[in-house]
Parts: sequence; C-alpha cells; structure tokens
Amino acid sequence: MKLDKMLDITTDHELVEMAQRLEKQAANNYDRLAAEMKRHQNIETAELFTKLAEEERLHEKAITAMGEKIVSSSTKQLWEFPTEMTLHGDAGDPFLLTPYNAICFALFNESKTFDLFTHIAAMTSDEKLRLLAEKFAKEELSHIAALRLARLDANRNLREVRAELGWWEDISTIKSDDDLETILGRMENSTMATYEDAAKRLMLINDAENSRFFNTLAMGAKESLQALNVSQQAPTAYSLKSEETPAAILLACLKYTDQTLDYVIYIAEKTTSDGIYAKASSMIERFTNRLTSIRERLAIQFAG
Repeated sequence: MKLDKMLDITTDHELVEMAQRLEKQAANNYDRLAAEMKRHQNIETAELFTKLAEEERLHEKAITAMGEKIVSSSTKQLWEFPTEMTLHGDAGDPFLLTPYNAICFALFNESKTFDLFTHIAAMTSDEKLRLLAEKFAKEELSHIAALRLARLDANRNLREVRAELGWWEDISTIKSDDDLETILGRMENSTMATYEDAAKRLMLINDAENSRFFNTLAMGAKESLQALNVSQQAPTAYSLKSEETPAAILLACLKYTDQTLDYVIYIAEKTTSDGIYAKASSMIERFTNRLTSIRERLAIQFAG
C-alpha cells in the first residue's frame, strides 16, 4: 500500500471500490489473526481480533449500502507484512506470531489505511471525494486507538515474560563476544532446565514419548552450554506454571524457544560488531532447529 499509488484514486467510485477491498481483506486478516491467537491460547487477543473483524464487515456493508455494489476484479493483497514486525522475515508463520507482533502487524496496516484516506482527502480537488475519504479515515481511527491500547498491554506482558526468562538483557549491554557468550550461557542453562522440567512433567502424566523428546532437547542444550566459554551457574527453568496436558506443555516450551530465537535474531540484525554478528548467526540455526522440532511435535499433538 504505497503512498505514491494513492493519487491514482480520482473518483468516488474508485475510492468506494478501494474501501470495500480494504474492509474485506482486513476482516479476513483479523479472522486469521484471531484463529492463530486461539491456537496459542491467547484468548484475550483473539477476542480483540474477532471484534475488529466483525466491525470491518459492518463497515463493508455500510460502504456497499452507499450505492450500487461494486465488484472489483483485483485480488491484490492490500495489507502489507512489514518485516520489522516479524521474526526472520516470515510473517506468515503462525507459530512465530506473538500477541505483541500480531497487534503491531494489525496496527501497521490500519495506520496505512488511515494514511491512504487522509492523503486522498488532502490531495483531491473533488469535494465529494474529499468528504468520502474523510469519513473513511475517521472510521479507521477507532481501530487504531483500540490496537494502540492493546499493544501497550501486550508489550507489558512481553516485558514480564522476558523478566521471567532470567537471561534477557538489553542489546546495548552487549559490547563484546564475551558479553554475548555470557548471555548465551545463561540462556542455554535456562533452556536445559526448562526442557528437563517439561520432560519430568510429561512423565508424570504418562507421556513417555514426549518426555523422551524433551530429554533429548535438554541434552542438546547441555552440549551447547559446554561448548561455550562461560562458567556454569545453577540452572533456572522458565516457569511452565500450571500446564497439565501434553499440548499445553509443548506450547509453553514453543513460546519459550521462540523467545530465544527472537532474541538472537534481534542481536544479529542490530549489532554493528562483526564478531557478535558471527557468534549470534552461528546460534540461529541451532535455535531454529529446536523451534522446528517442537513445532512439528505440537502439530502431531493437535492432529491427534
């Protein structure tokens, strides 16, 4: 949805067609986001997206009621997938979609839609087109306000989760390879303990297969830890809280592993140090493999 394309809208007919497409695609994308949030048991965020999808469909009906139904021959996706809001450039991967990232993704596109209508209103010399664009822009503001409030809550929750991890540090504190290795050491220590805790919990509910799976992952984390040039500390497991089913335990470990990958990718993307970049990049494949294996295991669990 590039701003230089906005000036192509020169009639109210074209604007209504564009608005219909935007509302329809927004509703479909909110449905998709709601479904993925439900999959991750993020019910509150899922309910927000469901509500927004319903409102988008009401907007679409209202636009249609303004005149004859306009059938667009275009199927171009107007919502963009901004890479800065996603993990390693794959916004379509539902297993990597946290509530915060999902809300940022939606807010990014709602803001772009608002920009579209306000720019048309500002640039057109057609009074009817200006009033129509202003009306559509005002309708987008309520969604932007709701998403901004939700983003604050999601960011607060994300910060609380990171505080529980025990190894999260602001990237500004990482000045050298040794600093990074220290954080990676704490991370792998916590990862090993978390997978071991998952294995024990699964054994207690008689899920020997998934218990063996996490014991294998724990051994891999231990080997990774031993390869790092850091002093080993008493491991602290990420809290799995009260998860009591195999699916819930797998999902909690998936979210935890997602955080480890997210953090190392963030370091690799933001650092200006070649040494830190090389070290972080070497760990990305390892963490990605863990995430993929848990994701596959979880998919089997859901399929069963």
